[in-house]
Amino acid sequence: MSLWGMNEGSNLTGDGDFTNGANTFTSNNPATVWDSELNVGDCVIGADGKYYRVTAQTANGAATLDRNYEGTSATDQTVVRVQLPRDIKITQDDGTGHTITSLGVYGIANSEIGVTDKVIHIAVGDGGTGYDSGTDSITVSGGGGTSQATATFANSGTGVITSVTVTGNGDGYTSVPSVAVNGGTGASLTAVLAGGITHGGWVKATFPSGEKAGTVKWETLVAASSITGDSEDIVTPDS
Repeated sequence: MSLWGMNEGSNLTGDGDFTNGANTFTSNNPATVWDSELNVGDCVIGADGKYYRVTAQTANGAATLDRNYEGTSATDQTVVRVQLPRDIKITQDDGTGHTITSLGVYGIANSEIGVTDKVIHIAVGDGGTGYDSGTDSITVSGGGGTSQATATFANSGTGVITSVTVTGNGDGYTSVPSVAVNGGTGASLTAVLAGGITHGGWVKATFPSGEKAGTVKWETLVAASSITGDSEDIVTPDS
């Protein structure tokens, strides 16, 4: 059994059903195809956006997962398989599963090497106060962008911005653009541009806080040159 695969994300043939509180999921169209597409040790992304690792397979495309499904029961779902390195822990300290972004591990295909002109993250230096994600919005401007990045944010009950999610990378940046939020006061947000990926393989991205906020640290986990599939395009955008 290989310790890692070369697929960062591809749709399984047919749809799948996830049941809250159950550690199994099944294909329903067609029932037998997954037996050749999915292997023990592979991960699937549930309808709740979290990783689950396959621990066993049964006949007709059913699979046993590493833990009970955490999301709301969902049927007829497109299911993405990801061949994460087998030693990557896909659960958080409280036992709940990681999403793609909270885990921060990405497969780098050749098309994702050397990209430098896109926004991949927006760091929160100061969350300010009085912001409402339901009515306020983020604007990215400048930096020479030929198209501007887009983003949404989450806030606490007191209107403090707690996190920002990039929803579109923008393109053509030659310098770091400005980030502003209408409504509220005091927020300080910093865009992070892509850069630093020089070869393919599996990498971990870390976005530091404090003095190094606004940067990204890439750690190579497995160097490789044949990563296929693509389950994520914000932190690791294509050229």
